[in-house]
Amino acid sequence: MRLSRRSAVLSATLAIVAAAIAAFNWQPITGWFRPPSPPEKLTIAISDPLGSGLVRIAAAQDYFAAEGLEVTLQIHTSGRSALEAAIANQAALATVGDTPVMFAVARQAPVSIVATIRSSVNSEGILAWRNRGVSAPAELKGKTIGVPLGTSTQFLLSVILANQGIAMHEVSIRNLQPQHMAAALSAGEVDAIAIWDPWLIEATKAAGANGVSFFAEKGYSFQFHLAGRRNFVQNHPATMQKLLRALLRAEQYLGEHAQEARAMLIDDTKIDPALFDTIWPNYSLSLTLNQASLNMLEDQARWAISNGLVEAKVVPNFLDAIYLDAMLAVKPAAVSIVR
Repeated sequence: MRLSRRSAVLSATLAIVAAAIAAFNWQPITGWFRPPSPPEKLTIAISDPLGSGLVRIAAAQDYFAAEGLEVTLQIHTSGRSALEAAIANQAALATVGDTPVMFAVARQAPVSIVATIRSSVNSEGILAWRNRGVSAPAELKGKTIGVPLGTSTQFLLSVILANQGIAMHEVSIRNLQPQHMAAALSAGEVDAIAIWDPWLIEATKAAGANGVSFFAEKGYSFQFHLAGRRNFVQNHPATMQKLLRALLRAEQYLGEHAQEARAMLIDDTKIDPALFDTIWPNYSLSLTLNQASLNMLEDQARWAISNGLVEAKVVPNFLDAIYLDAMLAVKPAAVSIVR
């Protein structure tokens, strides 16, 4: 009887030990078979075919997917409309130039820049026709100029005119969409257009010897950003870092495989290869957050205030519209904003 009781106790003890061992071993085993988390779905409203190059490369190379993101690219013809889509919650983020961001912040829209993804020179300009009496910037006075209002080319136009002593009220402005610019110029509806590539270079090619182009002063650079609704950006810090890691891989791919990246962007944007090669040297695709971007936003705000384009009377604090955390985590050496 005593032996039987000991056997029962021993059996119970062994059963408990076996259960503990099984539980210990089963935990990692079940982890092996746990289904992966579904990817996080994001829509990015993109504009400027080449300015959004890093986003396009990251999507084509599945770098977003590698970070657990399922990204849908929503195509727009201007950064202004792309940012409006993000603000209206029709997209999570947008690729956009300085000017639409400035206008949004000036009207107190909750916008945050996550990173600058492109800088460029001579990628935006004015194209005029000589047979309309324009062969030099000073001859733009009194002319009708097509420009997509609320975009960086509106600011560029004012800069070029100001350098000639021409006030904005001394020209007639027609608000045109980028894709309609060349046709309006050809039809004589406008004497000149202010636009960016690839529409600028395409219209220039069509104009031939009759066309004349004007650009900002040497070294004048425009920035292009990844931006979105402030609450979305701030409430998804891990997502912002995943996005930037994917874009950083795209930047590295561009540096290491330039020809493959070129072919990829030509195929994706459908830009004529010869035109692509003409304008591509004007672009620098790299993840940054620099002081020049902050200075440009402030300069444009002063311009908008002085021309009565915004209700604001003082320059906003644009530092509040820049989200630093993701860049500081992913590429801290490229952050040079004074804080």
